[in-house]
Amino acid sequence: MATTDFVVTSSGKVIPIPQGWVGRVADTGAGIIYQRPGATGSADMIRIMDPTLQYPQGYVRYYNNYGQPLDPLGKPGERASTHISLAYERPIPGWPR
Repeated sequence: MATTDFVVTSSGKVIPIPQGWVGRVADTGAGIIYQRPGATGSADMIRIMDPTLQYPQGYVRYYNNYGQPLDPLGKPGERASTHISLAYERPIPGWPR
Protein backbone atom coordinates (compact mmCIF):
# COMPACT_ATOMS: atom_id res chain seq x y z
CA MET A 1 0.00 0.00 0.00
CA ALA A 2 1.39 3.41 -1.00
CA THR A 3 1.73 6.06 1.64
CA THR A 4 0.73 9.65 1.16
CA ASP A 5 1.79 13.04 2.43
CA PHE A 6 -0.58 15.99 2.54
CA VAL A 7 -0.31 19.68 1.69
CA VAL A 8 -2.76 22.25 3.07
CA THR A 9 -3.40 25.27 0.84
CA SER A 10 -3.92 28.83 2.08
CA SER A 11 -7.68 28.26 1.62
CA GLY A 12 -7.55 25.17 3.87
CA LYS A 13 -7.91 22.55 1.14
CA VAL A 14 -5.99 19.32 1.84
CA ILE A 15 -4.15 17.88 -1.19
CA PRO A 16 -2.74 14.31 -1.07
CA ILE A 17 0.81 14.03 -2.41
CA PRO A 18 2.52 10.67 -3.02
CA GLN A 19 5.18 10.13 -0.36
CA GLY A 20 8.66 10.96 -1.58
CA TRP A 21 7.57 13.39 -4.27
CA VAL A 22 9.65 16.57 -4.12
CA GLY A 23 8.10 20.03 -3.80
CA ARG A 24 9.41 23.27 -5.31
CA VAL A 25 8.16 26.63 -6.48
CA ALA A 26 7.12 26.51 -10.16
CA ASP A 27 9.71 27.84 -12.60
CA THR A 28 7.32 30.70 -13.45
CA GLY A 29 6.86 31.49 -9.77
CA ALA A 30 3.15 30.72 -10.06
CA GLY A 31 2.19 27.85 -7.78
CA ILE A 32 4.01 24.97 -6.19
CA ILE A 33 4.96 21.74 -7.92
CA TYR A 34 5.35 18.25 -6.52
CA GLN A 35 7.06 15.73 -8.75
CA ARG A 36 8.25 12.15 -8.57
CA PRO A 37 12.03 12.06 -8.09
CA GLY A 38 13.74 11.37 -11.41
CA ALA A 39 10.80 12.57 -13.51
CA THR A 40 11.58 15.13 -16.20
CA GLY A 41 9.56 17.87 -17.85
CA SER A 42 5.93 17.71 -16.70
CA ALA A 43 5.92 13.94 -16.18
CA ASP A 44 4.49 12.62 -12.89
CA MET A 45 3.74 16.08 -11.58
CA ILE A 46 1.12 17.84 -9.45
CA ARG A 47 0.87 21.64 -9.69
CA ILE A 48 -1.10 23.50 -7.02
CA MET A 49 -2.10 27.03 -7.95
CA ASP A 50 -3.18 29.97 -5.82
CA PRO A 51 -6.65 31.50 -6.14
CA THR A 52 -7.52 33.47 -9.28
CA LEU A 53 -10.67 35.27 -10.39
CA GLN A 54 -11.80 32.16 -12.26
CA TYR A 55 -10.78 29.79 -9.43
CA PRO A 56 -11.35 31.67 -6.15
CA GLN A 57 -10.16 28.70 -4.05
CA GLY A 58 -7.26 27.90 -6.39
CA TYR A 59 -6.86 24.92 -8.69
CA VAL A 60 -4.67 21.92 -9.31
CA ARG A 61 -3.31 20.23 -12.43
CA TYR A 62 -1.81 16.77 -12.42
CA TYR A 63 0.13 15.01 -15.14
CA ASN A 64 0.74 11.39 -16.12
CA ASN A 65 4.12 9.79 -16.78
CA TYR A 66 4.00 11.12 -20.37
CA GLY A 67 3.67 14.74 -19.16
CA GLN A 68 0.03 14.99 -20.29
CA PRO A 69 -2.34 17.01 -18.08
CA LEU A 70 -5.28 14.90 -16.90
CA ASP A 71 -8.92 15.70 -16.18
CA PRO A 72 -10.73 14.53 -13.01
CA LEU A 73 -11.40 11.13 -14.64
CA GLY A 74 -7.71 10.57 -15.37
CA LYS A 75 -7.95 11.22 -19.12
CA PRO A 76 -5.70 13.62 -21.05
CA GLY A 77 -7.59 16.77 -21.91
CA GLU A 78 -7.46 20.38 -22.95
CA ARG A 79 -6.63 23.25 -20.62
CA ALA A 80 -10.19 23.91 -19.40
CA SER A 81 -10.84 20.31 -18.35
CA THR A 82 -7.46 19.81 -16.68
CA HIS A 83 -7.63 22.88 -14.43
CA ILE A 84 -9.40 21.26 -11.47
CA SER A 85 -10.89 23.73 -9.03
CA LEU A 86 -9.96 23.15 -5.40
CA ALA A 87 -13.71 23.42 -4.77
CA TYR A 88 -14.09 20.09 -6.65
CA GLU A 89 -15.47 17.54 -4.18
CA ARG A 90 -15.75 14.27 -6.11
CA PRO A 91 -13.16 11.48 -6.34
CA ILE A 92 -10.31 11.85 -8.84
CA PRO A 93 -9.64 8.23 -9.92
CA GLY A 94 -6.41 8.97 -11.81
CA TRP A 95 -4.77 10.90 -8.97
CA PRO A 96 -1.15 9.82 -8.41
CA ARG A 97 -0.54 7.43 -5.53
